[in-house]
Amino acid sequence: MADQYAPHYVETTQRAETSFRVPLVSGEPLPTGTNFTLLGTNASGGTKIEDGLIVHMWRNSEIWVQRSNYGDVWTTEGRTTSVEILVTYPDGSSEIVETEVTFIPEDNMIYSPTYPHIEVAAGESLDIDVESAQSLPEGVTFQLTNSTAIDNLIAAGWDISIQPSGQLSIQAPDGAAASSFKILVVARYPDGTSDLIEIPVTVTEPQPRDSELYEVTYGDVAVIGGGSVTASPAETDLPAGTRITLGDNTALTAAGWTLKVTADGELTATAPNDVDGTVEIALTVTYPDGTTEPATAKVAATPAPQDDEDDEDKDDQPIVPNRPKTGGSSFGSS
Repeated sequence: MADQYAPHYVETTQRAETSFRVPLVSGEPLPTGTNFTLLGTNASGGTKIEDGLIVHMWRNSEIWVQRSNYGDVWTTEGRTTSVEILVTYPDGSSEIVETEVTFIPEDNMIYSPTYPHIEVAAGESLDIDVESAQSLPEGVTFQLTNSTAIDNLIAAGWDISIQPSGQLSIQAPDGAAASSFKILVVARYPDGTSDLIEIPVTVTEPQPRDSELYEVTYGDVAVIGGGSVTASPAETDLPAGTRITLGDNTALTAAGWTLKVTADGELTATAPNDVDGTVEIALTVTYPDGTTEPATAKVAATPAPQDDEDDEDKDDQPIVPNRPKTGGSSFGSS
């Protein structure tokens, strides 16, 4: 009988979510009692497990191909295994038929996009990019699920949105209390499959901003009209990246003051000649976290001394004595 029949299987490449079957091809019906045995089995129940695939016989003659482990990392090329089947006929004759099967998983079994655990404080806004071990296929899109939880957050003042590319934007309201919740995002793949992604969110206690932790002060300095004076911040522990710039000093510059400040806050003030009194120089402090606050430097100015030769003390001038007139008097002459 082995010479009479020609059973075979077509080499099959198939995309599937979890499994597919390969039917037997035979030119004419096989006799009753023909049996099919999978060779190369290495697991119970006549099963072969190889390279992430499970192969066993189904209904005697069909090849059933399954994925062996949902945790395996799959690629778009899938996985291929060779299959050998012993066909035994009722008269005792037999033959071996061979084929290859390739399992290509659907997109949601290849890709596993994720988002990091989000920590956000009250009043803070964040942009979070989707993460994936493999480059995601062209055409994948992301969207928030329509859920009561999202509706309740938005009603409470949260701003939550997502770009089709997967970038998630979240802004907590100013009064958000410490808590935790989850955001659900759906990834939709070009082949029609999808993934549901859970994103844990923790609302943390608000952290103090730099402008709340630091204060820039300047000690009072003095200058004589026409001269210059420098002043530096009294604080030496300001965070790296702090910048100090001049504020609005329009009135001072219009009165003849020249002001300069370096990024680390060293202020140089040059006074006009006729200045008299104390002025306040406005500065702006910008911290690394983006917060700002004003600072003030006070400069006491006195006029430059005036030199006036006409005011010299006349008592210091030499005294010249009176001299008698020449020619004599005619009084009493004859």
